[in-house]
Amino acid sequence: MLLDCARQMMSDAVLERSVLFQGRGTDSDFSGGAAGWETACHFINAAANVRGWQVDLAPRTVCEIDSKMQQALQRRVPSSCCIFNDILDIFSLGAAPARNAMNACDTYLEKVLWAQEAHCEDSAWCVQHRQFCALNTTAGSRVGGFPCQDFSQAGLMKGDVGPQAPVIASFGRKTSLTQNPVLVIENVQSCPREVVLNTFPGYQWAATSVFSPAQVGFECTSRKRLYMGAVHQATTDCAQDPGVLFEYLCHCCRRERTPITPRSLLVASAAEIREDAELLAKTAARGSANMLLTKSEQKHVAAYVDKFSKLDCCDQSQWENLVVHVGDNPAGGWTTWSAHSNALPTIRKSGSLYFAPAWRRHLTMMEMFLSMGYPSHPLAAEQSHLPETHLLNVYSPDFALSWFDWRRALGNSMHVAAVGAFAGAMLLCSRMNCHDFSCEEILSNMDVDADE
Repeated sequence: MLLDCARQMMSDAVLERSVLFQGRGTDSDFSGGAAGWETACHFINAAANVRGWQVDLAPRTVCEIDSKMQQALQRRVPSSCCIFNDILDIFSLGAAPARNAMNACDTYLEKVLWAQEAHCEDSAWCVQHRQFCALNTTAGSRVGGFPCQDFSQAGLMKGDVGPQAPVIASFGRKTSLTQNPVLVIENVQSCPREVVLNTFPGYQWAATSVFSPAQVGFECTSRKRLYMGAVHQATTDCAQDPGVLFEYLCHCCRRERTPITPRSLLVASAAEIREDAELLAKTAARGSANMLLTKSEQKHVAAYVDKFSKLDCCDQSQWENLVVHVGDNPAGGWTTWSAHSNALPTIRKSGSLYFAPAWRRHLTMMEMFLSMGYPSHPLAAEQSHLPETHLLNVYSPDFALSWFDWRRALGNSMHVAAVGAFAGAMLLCSRMNCHDFSCEEILSNMDVDADE
């Protein structure tokens, strides 16, 4: 749908000169093992090719410090894609000394200044290729969701002087080195805009939006995030306002489709539920697949049900859509559930199971991936208005990662449809400014009649 919306706002000649069609691939940092943006690239390529456009938005580099998540990425990204480790490895001084130097700075701006002036390497160790690989791949875009613990209400709330500040400043320095034409940032909605603006000198910010997956076809999922998009001032400009294109896409999603609910996510067959339960039972000390919930979790579910029964809105439809996080204790006043939002609670990287009391079962890994827009089931492609692509085998029993490793990867992930819509709009509206404007491009973007 994104490409169709863009086609209504811009001519083919304008679109084909956008950064998306340059075939320069994409870089990403803090990918998480689930690779949300990389999966969105797969969707964008498929949608463009169906419409007769050849787009190759292939991942060129990713950066992830967690060794388990690196293993997950090796399974998700092409073999040609470099997987780098600590983002602070860019500094010639070394990661640990660089972190210490920035921690010694009094303010965040001083940390950013130190990072921008520090000497850096042009290559780093690549986990994928087991050698030093170039950091700058001349990719057309860089997409990253830097650590949110310092800004999240569920985290430390220490702001730009928190322990992750050197990591964020290093992200800005790496972007200054690679000078990708398009930059997209994702974080929790409480992340201060000025932190982003101060971190990335040399970029012109073109679009900012706080939105949830509901606006791009996934009303069943609660995960509101801040997205900010920019173009490199020296090399790139916008042929169209990416914010306008994104808002038009959201309008079309609301107009042309029927909202889906948490009940819509319960697509696993009896055999798939059983298999997932057996894998989960092997991962944690949970007895057997027939009795996954611990005694305390069973009490939590009972408390959830009791609390739900006392709500004014507890009708049959909402009962069937109720999903609860069994690791929280509603009797103690802490609830993570879908009762009020009618959307699956935000999947956290750590915690317990998500449980549907009306159906007396947990959500499988495949269904949780589906809630985040991954093509683990054909419903993901249907909701994204995209052709059905190859489904993802989200869990393999012979693979080194456990059920909870994949859960952690998913908890760190960007929502596929959300990042795909926003970053896709940025790529479609941006272009390298080294080209001259054609007469057709000028006329296509004028708001006057040709006779005038």
